[in-house]
Amino acid sequence: MVLAYWQHRTADPRLVPFTAAACVPQLVAPAVFDPVYDGTGNWGFNTAYAASLGLLAYVTRLQRLDQLGRWLATGVPVIVSIAWQEGELANAAIPRSPGHLLVVTGLTADTVYTADPAGASLAVVERRYHIAQFFDCWQHGSDGTVYLIHPPHWPVPAASKGDAWAGTCFFLRPTR
Repeated sequence: MVLAYWQHRTADPRLVPFTAAACVPQLVAPAVFDPVYDGTGNWGFNTAYAASLGLLAYVTRLQRLDQLGRWLATGVPVIVSIAWQEGELANAAIPRSPGHLLVVTGLTADTVYTADPAGASLAVVERRYHIAQFFDCWQHGSDGTVYLIHPPHWPVPAASKGDAWAGTCFFLRPTR
């Protein structure tokens, strides 16, 4: 989803294959499969793959919604890791998850807008969550873990004191 977003925003030809619906099982999943974990949920593998395509990509933690909002305001969709039990996240595409990735695309005072890859069809990928439920599932499920993926020269929010991306992250730089 995020690779297709950046292809549409930047017209980067390296990202064209990721605009096809079949790209995840055909291209992404085999490239990020972690044989030790026996799955595709390895945060480092996922961001390294995005970096191999010319994007800056890293895993960090955000503790507050205003931090999330600052990234969204610059046009960077934020991939969040959340976890929940049945009944804890109204409108979820699946009833529960010990760890699930969503792409946050927008934020208001009471609603979080996401693209959820667990949606059964493109028509139901967009999901809206109550902000308090989302925040609890995000912070308690992964301690605020996010992937920040963007082109190298894309404007990003200035880091303030306490922002994890303020020089304490390991950045995966694009390969050439």
